Amino acid sequence: VGMLVIIFRKTILSYIESHFLKDLEEHKKILEKDLEEYKNNLEKEAFEHSVEFSRMHEEKLSSIKELFQKLVVFENELQLMHPVQIGATISDQEVQERVIPPANNFIDCYYKNKLFLSDALCEEIDKVIHLIKGTIIKYQLKEQRHANWKEVYDAITEKIPAARENIRKAFQKNIGIT
Repeated sequence: VGMLVIIFRKTILSYIESHFLKDLEEHKKILEKDLEEYKNNLEKEAFEHSVEFSRMHEEKLSSIKELFQKLVVFENELQLMHPVQIGATISDQEVQERVIPPANNFIDCYYKNKLFLSDALCEEIDKVIHLIKGTIIKYQLKEQRHANWKEVYDAITEKIPAARENIRKAFQKNIGIT
């Protein structure tokens, strides 16, 4: 009877152990499969985020490039307002027709792309916009033009070019060039 109990006990334990190991192996396979799916999903999401970040970075670079180009175009046309040019071969109307649209294009481009710029850079550009508008207004005031020539001249030859350089450096820093 004692031997029968021992054999019965070993048989029961062996059966339970083999059944338990079989269930354990099945659970292990399920967990490995789930882990592999999870890893694949993480890799997919990481790739999607990488592509999205790349696209946004390209859009940021494109916006900064376009904004700076519009500033340069405006600055080139602004030279028509130089006091030496006044009364030369170009009329006030023509000067305004050539200067104001590039100024507006720069300002519009800035507001459309402000999202991609740092707060410090936006403050710098806001100052330039204020300077641009003030310079154009002072130029347009014909009766006070002679009194405003020094301010217009300083804006055209010093302030706006200096501001453009500050913006250029900030753009380069913003996109990681310097």
